[in-house]
Amino acid sequence: MEDHQPPDQILAVQAKKNPCLFLALYQRHYKRVYVYHLARTGNEQDAQDLTSETFLAALDGIAAYRPERSKRSERSECSFAAWLFGIAHHKLADFFHKRVPQGSLEEEDERPAADPPPEQVVVNSSDLTRLRQVLALLPEERADALSLRFFSDLDLAEVAQVMDKSEAAVKMLIYRGLQELRDRLGPVMVEEL
Repeated sequence: MEDHQPPDQILAVQAKKNPCLFLALYQRHYKRVYVYHLARTGNEQDAQDLTSETFLAALDGIAAYRPERSKRSERSECSFAAWLFGIAHHKLADFFHKRVPQGSLEEEDERPAADPPPEQVVVNSSDLTRLRQVLALLPEERADALSLRFFSDLDLAEVAQVMDKSEAAVKMLIYRGLQELRDRLGPVMVEEL
């Protein structure tokens, strides 16, 4: 069965005038955005919340979407997916920034450890959580580059747009991230991911 839906860029431009058309973009990209957030947070509820926030911000800001060429990209246009994942990337950064403890280190040591909620226990047993733990070993930029490339299914140009870096810089982040994982975990374990 052939898909007769217009490409993302056309839908996005049309959604500026008719927000109902945004639903098709939501349906196309929901799973990719959710998996990106889940891989980075390791928590289903946080991933759902961040995915909702991402799409609400995208809908609110659809008028700002410009499919013209990006400064750093070698592509002739900015893909909708890169624009959307730029929003997802910022929502994730805000999420982690808000989670930084505000108290002193002494106060942190005095707090009792809470049992993880049931959904966290389920997530901890999954391969995705194992992956999130592995990504936590990496510097944030490398983990982001790997997540955007492999879990969000963005190409190098789109990852470069999201991260506001050149494609060469993104390639280097991915290469170094994979190399660091191989060094820490061994080549067999990295290949299993």
